[in-house]
Amino acid sequence: MADEVTVRGDEAALRRAHDTLRRRQWRAEQRAGEPPTAPREPSGLIWTWDDDESWLWCLERSDSTDEAILAGLVCPVQQVAAIWQHLHGIGGPRGWRHLSHSVFTGDPVAEELARLAPHQVVATKLQLDVTDTPPPQGVRMTAMDPQHFAAFRERSIEMYVEQAIDSGAETDPSRARTLAEQLTDQALPQGVDTSDEWVCELHRGDEVVGDAWLSRQGERLFLYDIMVREDLRGQGIGTQALRACADLTRRIGPRHLALNVFGSNPRAQQLYLREGFTVTERIIQLDLSSPED
Repeated sequence: MADEVTVRGDEAALRRAHDTLRRRQWRAEQRAGEPPTAPREPSGLIWTWDDDESWLWCLERSDSTDEAILAGLVCPVQQVAAIWQHLHGIGGPRGWRHLSHSVFTGDPVAEELARLAPHQVVATKLQLDVTDTPPPQGVRMTAMDPQHFAAFRERSIEMYVEQAIDSGAETDPSRARTLAEQLTDQALPQGVDTSDEWVCELHRGDEVVGDAWLSRQGERLFLYDIMVREDLRGQGIGTQALRACADLTRRIGPRHLALNVFGSNPRAQQLYLREGFTVTERIIQLDLSSPED
């Protein structure tokens, strides 16, 4: 690789580098079937090389001193190993022990980095085309009784905190809970009556067996939360509940149902894959504390 040039403080150069990286991310999202994320303003630290083929963009986190975000990477696949060595060199002096990075399905550069670098899968994004999904058998969905919302909110927050800590997405339970509360309350300001949000109860006959929360995100519904009562698990209710969510998506209009699975929940991920979901993106945490190969 050629000598690196650090792009920092030069607003025009930073924007050019940012635009190059953003176009690459947009193409990766498009290939994976993910909707485009909102563009970040040019910021952070960008490294480029004088061959103009390799670009590296990192963002320092305001809430963590030992973790940064690898927001963008452009390089030939054969240069990924050298980029990984370079990340060790720039991360050490800054105190970075981990880098968060999105690996989109079908992105050869990101997939090669994940193959080479020690990492932990924090979360996996999956998506289902609901056009031909089978209808649910024995499980139906109804709007949640408003009197049950407070208990649902607390249970949903507690589950988020538990899974975020177990997966390594968060290390501080207090911070994870604060984040979960903020996200939930921002998404559901009117509780079960919030527009474009479906907070539902799952029924088998007259019995409430669980709940689910779906949200409209552009041309798809996103399944934020789904739960089957612990004493009823292992009876196939989860599969039928998932099909009920797909059926609701189809009736509302979107073609796709999407969701996230924390890395600490492989059982749930296997259920989704069995039902026809495909992986579109993995959020990984690269380990900069490991020795370089």
